[in-house]
Amino acid sequence: MLDMQRAKDWSDLLLKWVTIIAIPIGGWWTYHNFSITDTAEWNPVINVSANALPYDSHSSLLVVHVKPKNIGKVPIVLKGKNSGGDIAITLRTLPANLKQGRIDEDKLPKLNELKSVVSEFSGEYVLEPGVEYDDVWSFIVPKGKTYFVHVELDWPYKGNKPQDGYEVDSSYIVEVK
Repeated sequence: MLDMQRAKDWSDLLLKWVTIIAIPIGGWWTYHNFSITDTAEWNPVINVSANALPYDSHSSLLVVHVKPKNIGKVPIVLKGKNSGGDIAITLRTLPANLKQGRIDEDKLPKLNELKSVVSEFSGEYVLEPGVEYDDVWSFIVPKGKTYFVHVELDWPYKGNKPQDGYEVDSSYIVEVK
């Protein structure tokens, strides 16, 4: 019986020491994983698609689906281009007389532009973690052309340099007959 009591005392002491050692190691491991995975950092993705619907004899309704998604673990709050990030939509026309080869999007003529989606949502646009939104924007466009739709989500650097911001973007080409 004495050996059983001694074994119990030693195992109790060992268990206490293991617990004392495990707590700081677990804390260090949690912090290490948190800093490696940047869990607190914003992680947005944006996609765009478009389709054309009949409107009248000369025009079509171009329906643009802007799909921002937050794949991170913290909410993303956009407050406008000058104060904390925004989403912009640019609609360009692909002229029929382009030369063969790579198309430079910036040289295409702009048909329409929405510079601030955030301003359309009363100055604040919140992307909750794990949620994909589908914002629909409509444009009346001439028939018989091909359009280049570009969407850009930008957000500022969290430090002191707003010019060091980040962006994600997506583009889509749609033909309107």
